[in-house]
Amino acid sequence: MRRTLRRWLRAQGVEHFRRRPRPHRTWRARRAHPGEVVQLEGSHPAWLEGRGPRCMLMGYIDEASSRVFARFYEYEGTWSALDSFPRYVKPYGIPLAVYAIHIRRIAPRPNRASRNNGPAWRR
Repeated sequence: MRRTLRRWLRAQGVEHFRRRPRPHRTWRARRAHPGEVVQLEGSHPAWLEGRGPRCMLMGYIDEASSRVFARFYEYEGTWSALDSFPRYVKPYGIPLAVYAIHIRRIAPRPNRASRNNGPAWRR
């Protein structure tokens, strides 16, 4: 099909067949009201620059107001998210939606016994 189309276009005098570059990202309008959507994000740079234990910053960013709430944790995962959420809710209220991307560990690490017996849903 593609070769046939190229042959037809060449017969009409069209010689260039390069794709147009697509925009890298598209911007969307901000939300209208604070608390509509809150993005949960973890950040892993060397926050203490080697002067203390490694930690990550768990942050909540409101998409309407760009308000940021953040707290340091040992790792990015379920327990740090469950600990930080009530701390966010207390001063700002419950958001309508929470958008979490790149949560590294959704569940706690399995111990040796559960690894040998297969996934938890099979037991």
